[in-house]
Amino acid sequence: MKKTGILTSALGAILLAQGVFAQTPTVADLIARHVQAIGGREKIASLKTLTKKGTYVYNGLEFAMVAYHARDAKSREEIAGLSHWATKPRPGVTVVRAVDGQKAWMSGHERAMEPTLLNPEETSDAVLVADFDGPLLDSAGGGDRIELVGRVTDEGEDLFQVRVTRASGAVEDVYVSSADYLIKRRDLTAKKAEGGRGGFQKPLVIHYDDYRVVGGVRIPFRVQIDELLFSREYRFDSMEANPPLADTLFSPPADVKPPAPPQA
Repeated sequence: MKKTGILTSALGAILLAQGVFAQTPTVADLIARHVQAIGGREKIASLKTLTKKGTYVYNGLEFAMVAYHARDAKSREEIAGLSHWATKPRPGVTVVRAVDGQKAWMSGHERAMEPTLLNPEETSDAVLVADFDGPLLDSAGGGDRIELVGRVTDEGEDLFQVRVTRASGAVEDVYVSSADYLIKRRDLTAKKAEGGRGGFQKPLVIHYDDYRVVGGVRIPFRVQIDELLFSREYRFDSMEANPPLADTLFSPPADVKPPAPPQA
């Protein structure tokens, strides 16, 4: 009886393991389910631009903000009254942070009041984050390598871990919910620039939550970015699909200054 019980338990464990394995999709299946979950390729392709309005939360303070996004990794955010480390509001000042797909720049910040280019490392991060469709839709078509690492549990949620290695050398781990196939987290490690982040690389961790349908596509209305010292959070109240946005909105001005020297 004891041996039979052991055999039965072992058989049950094997069948359970086989069931779990059978539920794990291939990379192609996972991407297909992800695409369907956020609206399908037709709806995704029809979404060309976005305007987002909401609140930027940093170091415990809240700031009104508006963000603009377009295809080809173009983005711009305008944050009213933001100060360095958010120690206090700065009335009448708006911080602008933008990327035109290749160059990233900022203005209105104590570090760079006049329009100033970001350094190569910051630019690499900005371009990755500004990717309009996210990391899974067309990664393979762009010369990137994509693989399913496995399944993990994060705060009680079952997630698929997908690793995307960009042609540029940047690597990111994307965590997709096994329940709804929406992206819940991205861990980005940009291609190491000369000098690196103080001699080491710390992944940029981005959390996504509160997905809602805009223009037929599911988009997160809450985004939290974990950085070296603080986390910053975007809480969006409204979004507009396909507003007309000129390329000049994202491009650095002609008199943009070169990158500021690294901070001590």
